[in-house]
Amino acid sequence: MAGAKCPQCGSLTFFKSATGGKCTQCGYTMTNPANDGRGGKGQKCLNCGKFTVFNGKCRNCGASYS
Repeated sequence: MAGAKCPQCGSLTFFKSATGGKCTQCGYTMTNPANDGRGGKGQKCLNCGKFTVFNGKCRNCGASYS
């Protein structure tokens, strides 16, 4: 399974994660700020129990809510 193109090494090994993305070949990581940079505590995740649910997705375990 191929991922997206890595901005650093150019290979197709960049995969999305709960907090951004990571290249499996060179180790380059990209993080997205929580709640689009607006801050805040977030809602409690039913799966991991942490207050990291923003916009229907947990940034800790990756659980999705609809």
